[in-house]
Amino acid sequence: MIKPNPFTPKSGIEPKIFLNRTEEISLFLEKIKEAKAGLPSHYIINGEWGIGKTTLLN
Repeated sequence: MIKPNPFTPKSGIEPKIFLNRTEEISLFLEKIKEAKAGLPSHYIINGEWGIGKTTLLN
């Protein structure tokens, strides 16, 4: 049986790794720290369908 590819959009499986997302993850964690310190701000993640926006936030 062929295993579903976690990097295929809508496969139902989330990837266990993120490649080249260090900067995005660091920025997101910084925004969380700022919000906890009472300095909330908007943070928008946009991009083409299937690039992993929702999975990154999850």
